[in-house]
Amino acid sequence: MTPAIFKNRFMKSKLFKEEFSNENMEPLEILEKTLVEFDEFSSDTKKILNYCLLKLPARIERTIRLRFFYGMTQREIGCEFGLTSGRIEQMEKKGLKLMSKTLKEQFDVV
Repeated sequence: MTPAIFKNRFMKSKLFKEEFSNENMEPLEILEKTLVEFDEFSSDTKKILNYCLLKLPARIERTIRLRFFYGMTQREIGCEFGLTSGRIEQMEKKGLKLMSKTLKEQFDVV
């Protein structure tokens, strides 16, 4: 089974929904669980990414995490939030723009 197929099946599983559907979960806890499988990131990169994600509104942060760390489609995320894929795309763009702004302001990354 390829990693993409496994990831897709995991996201649809009951375990995924139980583990990540709790809105009261701290963003740091979510991020730490999310980044476990991404060993190619250095610890500095994880800290910077964590900082940028923590600056986002909760719903946008969750959208970015589901889209880019778990590879969910905009449609799948939209179903989870009860929104259209177009609205999810807008949230993604806003989140990435805010993260880029944070990187420029806080870390002088161009």
